[in-house]
Amino acid sequence: MRSVRDNRTILLYSMKGGSGTTVTAALTALWLPGDSLIVDLDGDMTDVLGIRPPAWTLDDYLIDPSIGNLDDLVIEVAPSARLLPSARSAWPSTADERQRRALHDWLDRQRGTIIIDAGTGVPDPDLVERAERTLVVTRSCYLSLIRGARSGFTPDGVIVIKDHQRALGPSDIERSLNAPIVATVDVDPEIARMVDAGLLVARSDLHGRQLDVLHTPGDESATALDRWREAKPGRFSPDVDYGMQWQKAGASDQRWRVSWNIGSGDLYAIDQRDQQVIDIAHFDTQDNADRAIEDWAELHRRPDGLDKLQVRLDGGSPSHDLALP
Repeated sequence: MRSVRDNRTILLYSMKGGSGTTVTAALTALWLPGDSLIVDLDGDMTDVLGIRPPAWTLDDYLIDPSIGNLDDLVIEVAPSARLLPSARSAWPSTADERQRRALHDWLDRQRGTIIIDAGTGVPDPDLVERAERTLVVTRSCYLSLIRGARSGFTPDGVIVIKDHQRALGPSDIERSLNAPIVATVDVDPEIARMVDAGLLVARSDLHGRQLDVLHTPGDESATALDRWREAKPGRFSPDVDYGMQWQKAGASDQRWRVSWNIGSGDLYAIDQRDQQVIDIAHFDTQDNADRAIEDWAELHRRPDGLDKLQVRLDGGSPSHDLALP
């Protein structure tokens, strides 16, 4: 029986290499208030953080009982963040049984929040059991989503590495993985430059705030979209999307998705960075929604397109022949 733990665990994994799991794990731990421990099971964290690995690492420990104390393998990467590194992929399920049990016992004794980078593929069942949240990191990539759908494994949530050039939207991701999006991180070349320069630790504040939602345990971590869906049971249904690049006047840095929810009939907009939700209108059928915003492809490219849409529909009683002002 494991001891009572004075910590919590967030388990991150991906279904396709290059999804951004390691950088996401690093940013989460570095931005986290309080103590954190990164457990690297993928073997890339020291490179991402620009740190020289010790002579012995976790992957060695898991297969060789002669390697001593895990405390001796830990590296301090920031005043409140530590790393248990690996030099290559490490899978506890294939480890020496005594070493596997010792790893879990050691993790039970650690303080603060444990962020596990489980690498690519469905994570080890023992890790899933110990984690309060198991989250898949993905881009809007067909191969990543189809592998996740075919895996038969359902995570607690999804972290989307958002690439505006992709055609697949948030509702496609949630339907494919059968899990809600809990955070989004913009694809930003600056992150790659920081990794290349070994500056990710020093500049984690630039992007870590996008993962704030992961730092609050329990129901308080629910996004605005989660709360919007919970207000009506029918909203836990697929959406029909009408564009991902809607804007409001005076807020050129914000991008909104407009969707019609099949179960509730509600047309709504969601700010894809801050996860704010705006109720726009209600339509009993998709045909009615299609007719009401049949020119959405043009309208959503305007810098005030979302404002115009809200004025046009005015709470769900649209004049379908209302001219665009």
